[in-house]
Amino acid sequence: MFATFRRSDNGLLGTAVLVSEALTGPLRPHSEGPLVLTVHTPNRTPDERPVFLRIVESGGRLTVPDNLSV
Repeated sequence: MFATFRRSDNGLLGTAVLVSEALTGPLRPHSEGPLVLTVHTPNRTPDERPVFLRIVESGGRLTVPDNLSV
């Protein structure tokens, strides 16, 4: 299941891929691998190309460490 969550304290959105053995749950993360953000750059048709950036979760925040692309 793709699920989008909105934080109640700041309104930020996040998306997760979750799996379950049954439709009623419990749901758990699809994998334990690294978190990866995909963006298309440059924002100019037809020149867009995907860029994959590894992201790190720490203290409830997501960051893109320097030079940590996939």
